[in-house]
Amino acid sequence: MGYAVGSRCLDSLADAAQLYFSAVPPQLTDGGYQAFQLVGDQWHVNTYSTGSGDPVLSSSVLAVHGFPACDNGQALQDGLALGWLTVAPMLAVIGLLYLRKTFL
Repeated sequence: MGYAVGSRCLDSLADAAQLYFSAVPPQLTDGGYQAFQLVGDQWHVNTYSTGSGDPVLSSSVLAVHGFPACDNGQALQDGLALGWLTVAPMLAVIGLLYLRKTFL
């Protein structure tokens, strides 16, 4: 059992958080700047705001609750099933063409 981030299935919650938060670009607005940063083993959101006159830099710890569950084994089984659903009709058509050529 793993954690789904986008189309990837990762084994640990730390790896999933790393992939998710490192892919989020910093946000620039008229009032400041906001970005995610990994400090030790915790993710922080750093905010620099200039909207109220004096610039303010704040940092707060993010709680990573989790991501949707996924299973690499199930993804493999789904891929095999889809592959056979593609290959079986092709083999049937090739077989029918061979039989037609042989007996007609």
